[in-house]
Amino acid sequence: PDGRVHGAFLDVGQGDAVLITMPDGRQMLVDGGPSATQLNWRLGQEMPFWDRSLDVVVNTHPDSDHLGGLVSLLDRFQVEQALVSDVAGHSELYQQWEAELAEEQLEPVIGQAGMQLSFGHSVTATILNPGPATLAAAEPNNHSIVLHLQMGRISFLLPGDIEAPIERNLVFADAPLNATVLKSPHHGSKTSSSEMFLE
Repeated sequence: PDGRVHGAFLDVGQGDAVLITMPDGRQMLVDGGPSATQLNWRLGQEMPFWDRSLDVVVNTHPDSDHLGGLVSLLDRFQVEQALVSDVAGHSELYQQWEAELAEEQLEPVIGQAGMQLSFGHSVTATILNPGPATLAAAEPNNHSIVLHLQMGRISFLLPGDIEAPIERNLVFADAPLNATVLKSPHHGSKTSSSEMFLE
């Protein structure tokens, strides 16, 4: 712990995995990329070898390029809290994830707009999506958990795989989108990063 917020964007191949380390040393992992092997390797580069705990694990949505690495995570790490999207996956991979959570007696919390996670040292993570306007969205990407993490003047915006309609909703809702660091929505896909959102 050094009193700072650290964000590590892990190189896990075609997918997302972001490790945020809080000023007091607590850690939040947002997604796990497509491969448990890759995730474990990259976490090993960022965390001390003796550290086998994660305070919060977030699966923004159940696509395999965000979920794949998380499925066996609970075999190696003690997780205090799991946060999931409001849309359930139907794949075998998602069923494995649910089974792992159940085996560890870890009841996942469904992320909803307005929820806040406090990490002390004035660090707050606010969930901006999914919200009421998301209910009608058929595309699972648009049910992605969107996190805005703030510490003083420094902030991270982690929008999962949301696409232009949800970006527009967030702008119209006057959500706190200003950020020091933006992870490109949906890996920089043409379906996202609309001009209105970026402005």
